[in-house]
Amino acid sequence: MNQNSIPTDAPHYEEIRRYCFRLTNSETEASDLAQEVYVRLCQSNRTLEGAHLRHWLFRVARNLVIDRLRAKHPERISPDVEGMQLADMPDRKSVNPAAMAEQQDLIQNVLSALNNCDKRTREIFRLKFYENKSSSEIGNQVGISSSTVRKILLGKLQEFREAFQKMGAVG
Repeated sequence: MNQNSIPTDAPHYEEIRRYCFRLTNSETEASDLAQEVYVRLCQSNRTLEGAHLRHWLFRVARNLVIDRLRAKHPERISPDVEGMQLADMPDRKSVNPAAMAEQQDLIQNVLSALNNCDKRTREIFRLKFYENKSSSEIGNQVGISSSTVRKILLGKLQEFREAFQKMGAVG
């Protein structure tokens, strides 16, 4: 079966194509990627159904988008992309200066809020969000329980959210 014979009425095809479009912002690429997802499904000889099929299709689509972005812009994609929102990575040519300034202001507000925290809290945030450590790993490193780590993170995140809402920085 070649790419041109993938039926556009295949299960979840339109959802996959729209998902690829949101990640690439290109109708042509989205269609190509969606077709490639179904080619991979046919090549895999998998017998998935329902939610398992849908989950597999979306995972393959996401991986194909990442692969394509890596090939196009290897300098912009780090090896650890698990938490990234690929649609939030605008091409430098299409960056809106006002949106960029707003984003920079938000980053400055976050950094300022973190700088107003005590040293231990800053270390917990660094370990959690920069080094991607688990609560138990952080607790072992900082010398507190994992439940205390979670309590500190949730409490500070709630404080930040409230402060930024008052500033009008988040919805």
